[in-house]
Amino acid sequence: MKIIKNWLRKDVGIDIRDHLFECKYEYRSTSTNKSSNTFFISNFDLNTDQTIMWVAKKLVKEFGHDIKIMRAYANLQFTGMNGDWHTDDGETTCLWMATSSLPKGSGTLQFNNKRKDVKFDFNKLIMFDAKRPHRGLAPKELNTPRITLAFKTTRA
Repeated sequence: MKIIKNWLRKDVGIDIRDHLFECKYEYRSTSTNKSSNTFFISNFDLNTDQTIMWVAKKLVKEFGHDIKIMRAYANLQFTGMNGDWHTDDGETTCLWMATSSLPKGSGTLQFNNKRKDVKFDFNKLIMFDAKRPHRGLAPKELNTPRITLAFKTTRA
């Protein structure tokens, strides 16, 4: 796992966050498990969304051009919209935390080994093995959104 705090310049991160707030979201489960929790998701076309294309290019540079972006989407959660334990497609998941930092224990990115839980902080990029079980917890604060921008990647 690799964590980069303040991955983007602050003003750029704010612009991307604002772009994510303007996107169209669907309220649905992302799991094949019919009893899974629901939250909001927005899938992106990597060929038409200029903002997401820019972030994807920066991510590829971060990896030294050794990865290919398979797909990208944003998750939007509010209180009570905890994610379920799951693994991802691809080889590496890159998750950028887009909204304001949350207090410890709120909006946490959890892994099957709790010693590696990641606090939700604005502009933090987490890169991890896609096959590692994880889940995103919702914020505990009312009317406080938690948005992450996820990129599923494989080797180039």
